Amino acid sequence: MRKRRGAIAVLAVAVGCSSGGGGGSIDLAPPMFILNAAGTFDVDFPGFDGARLRGVDPRFRVDGVWHAASDYPPPTESRVGDRFEWDFSGPGLPEWTYRVRVAPGGAWADVDLEVRAPAGVVDGFEPIATNEAWVRGLGDEVYFLHDGYNIFSFSGVVRVTAADRARRAPGTDDVVLAGNNFDVFTEQLAQGWWWGSIAAPQGEATILAGALTTDLWKTAVVGEPSVPARAGLRVVQGTNGDRWDLARGPVASERVFLGAGGDYAALYQRYGEALAVSKPGLAWTGEAPRLWSSWHQSFDRVTAEDVLRNADALAADPVYDPIRYVQLDDGWMEAWGDWTANEKFPDGMAALADQVRARGRIPGIWVAPTLVDSDSRLAADHPEWLLRDAAGSLVECVTCSLGAIGRQVFT
Repeated sequence: MRKRRGAIAVLAVAVGCSSGGGGGSIDLAPPMFILNAAGTFDVDFPGFDGARLRGVDPRFRVDGVWHAASDYPPPTESRVGDRFEWDFSGPGLPEWTYRVRVAPGGAWADVDLEVRAPAGVVDGFEPIATNEAWVRGLGDEVYFLHDGYNIFSFSGVVRVTAADRARRAPGTDDVVLAGNNFDVFTEQLAQGWWWGSIAAPQGEATILAGALTTDLWKTAVVGEPSVPARAGLRVVQGTNGDRWDLARGPVASERVFLGAGGDYAALYQRYGEALAVSKPGLAWTGEAPRLWSSWHQSFDRVTAEDVLRNADALAADPVYDPIRYVQLDDGWMEAWGDWTANEKFPDGMAALADQVRARGRIPGIWVAPTLVDSDSRLAADHPEWLLRDAAGSLVECVTCSLGAIGRQVFT
């Protein structure tokens, strides 16, 4: 064990990986964390000179107060297997540990932190927090791959200028998270959910950060210009309702993927592979079902004619033979909770299903059985079925309501 501010090189692992598709070399490099004299971390990517992070100051919030690495005396540094740890403590301060694990193959790092204290409520983490991220070619704009909040949200690459920085709480540098629904051109252009990446317009280098776990905290990622030719990169965890009472024991942030490289597609492939290990899905050995869904074309404005027109198109061309299902999504019912056909489907669901089958396809339908519109007939007829909190208020589905399609509550 040793306590000092000097440089400790972490994850200095050279790695060469062959691509799955092109057969050439994937330009990825493992992060190397260095504790600097300011008590923050510098992150380099040995073997790749196109990206770096400076002044990474991980932090967490207890009882409304943020505690950052730079607030503490020099930590104790140690290595446990493939994981490097820094243990922070100080008079009157919560104890915590910053952990960085080298991934199998060494092409990325798995980062998290754990807080220990006899009392207090934790409601936020920032495992990665810096205003000095750099990628080759960076100027006054950051190209940020923004992941939308829900199915109503925009997802894709956005150009972020200084005017587009994520919204802050008054008088602070604390990011105010938002859903950022429907329209890409919102005040939260620089903030997405679960994962995100930053690059310069030339796209020669990318830094990617994303959640590997979703056990307790919701994760957002911010990518925005900061000082000249530098970007802010922050992984923010904890939204309304996310909290942990330390009287119950220690609590950890969600684990975060951090990687960089010149091949953004390979970098995202690595992230996907890491997610598959961290959150393994159910095994499926059969043929992958393929379908046409009304949602992606007609949203909730779908009509019976829309469904049949697309079913006809599928039946008319052999190229669509692998698409076996025609799925009717939201927009067919009178209201959430009133699961009967509305005026756009005058013949009802059974008749529509028969017509889909006649075209050689299998009909499917979307329902949300645990959600109801607060002004539906079901809510009026059976208020005792609606879920309420300890104060007697209806428990609202915030994600649904942010879609601006009414107020949905839980049954």
